[in-house]
Amino acid sequence: MNGKLKESAYRWIRKADNDLKNVENNLSFPETEIPSDTLCFHCQQAAEKYFKAFLTFHEKDHPFSHNLGGLVRKCMEIDSSFNQLLIKAEILTPYAVEFRYPSELPQPSLADAKEAYLIANEIKEFVINRIDSFLFK
Repeated sequence: MNGKLKESAYRWIRKADNDLKNVENNLSFPETEIPSDTLCFHCQQAAEKYFKAFLTFHEKDHPFSHNLGGLVRKCMEIDSSFNQLLIKAEILTPYAVEFRYPSELPQPSLADAKEAYLIANEIKEFVINRIDSFLFK
């Protein structure tokens, strides 16, 4: 792997980490002030960027899509163990667009935001471990 490609993958990871920092900062607010809809959005964005980091690391193009299930399937072409993330990733997909703008849809609850945060962190750990496993083969 060339250094430029590796650095590109790590730029995706840093951006994803920033999404999670945003969530962490907001979770420190009093519960009545936590913007659960935007926390869910940032969790989806973090997961999307972690998957794109993995694909970039493996020199695979990734679609300009917020569909996490599609990104997981693309990652599965490289590493079939990504299949264990499919259902959880699809939980986050609606947070990319459906709640970004005012709508009649019920807004995500604080419990939804906390679940999204746990899923995003699980995806982060999984992706970073998979990248590390390829580096140290």
